Amino acid sequence: MIEQPVKSIYVLQGKDEYLRDQARNGILAAALGDADVQMCLSDFDGDVELATVLDELRTLPFLAPHRVVIVRDADDFIKEHRESLDGYFEKPSATATLILMAKTWNKSTRLAKKLKAGAGELISCQAPEAADLTGWVIETFAKDGRTVTPQTARALLESVGSDLQSLRNEIDKLISYTHGRNDVTPRDISAIVTIVAAGPEDFGLTNALIDQNPRKALVELAASMTMRGAEFMILGMIRSHLQKALAVGQEMATGIPTEMKVHPFVKQKLGKLLSRRSLDKLRADMRRLIQVDLNMKSGVKPAAAMQQLLIELCS
Repeated sequence: MIEQPVKSIYVLQGKDEYLRDQARNGILAAALGDADVQMCLSDFDGDVELATVLDELRTLPFLAPHRVVIVRDADDFIKEHRESLDGYFEKPSATATLILMAKTWNKSTRLAKKLKAGAGELISCQAPEAADLTGWVIETFAKDGRTVTPQTARALLESVGSDLQSLRNEIDKLISYTHGRNDVTPRDISAIVTIVAAGPEDFGLTNALIDQNPRKALVELAASMTMRGAEFMILGMIRSHLQKALAVGQEMATGIPTEMKVHPFVKQKLGKLLSRRSLDKLRADMRRLIQVDLNMKSGVKPAAAMQQLLIELCS
């Protein structure tokens, strides 16, 4: 949970995509509320010019209480512009929030000390070690009012693996499945959990997005929206699909292998999507997804929001 008032600067440090998504979306929800992200959110890759970022931060928000500027893969950006950022950390904009997403963060630098002293906040996005995942599963269920034993948590990990996004998706399904109860059991896991740890992905909805087939996507959506909370599970699956497509696209564009784990079969399928949809469009798709997520959490009807999103992702 992001505390109010929002800080002027957040550094999201770590490699775990799920935790970075959670942190970023929490900041956006706290900073922008119901505002249209298209009007008050700027999202850049790490090779952006410093002047562009500073101009965006100093631009007053339009039809919104705040502006948010994101710099992804910001390690080199921070290293190259450390001195200028040092000045910005000294006197950040009062009407904007800067989010720096970096794999590493040296806590001994002057920049880090200014951040800790009050300029902003460091949020760790490092996945738990394997030995700590059982505790993470138990705590995640507890936040939604469910009790699970270590045995049940280990059963879930054996079925799903250690990917936090996949675990979160299955936890959401289990919470919906056990509505009206306080506990989740191994029997529930056997009944409802999709075993994903052993093989490649093969989802009808993501296949429809790869084929850019809106009719098929809407049919798959209707078949999947069968239980309470299903929209957020589906949204998580689409988010994972877009993240992988962006990672594979970046690898194709630069020749630098992606650090994200993408099964070779999935990578081959995503190549088909990338021949039809540019990286810029995929980044815009991710912004649309974030807006839909915020809208649904603010009371917008899930079915209509998800249908519109899929139509836009296939257009």
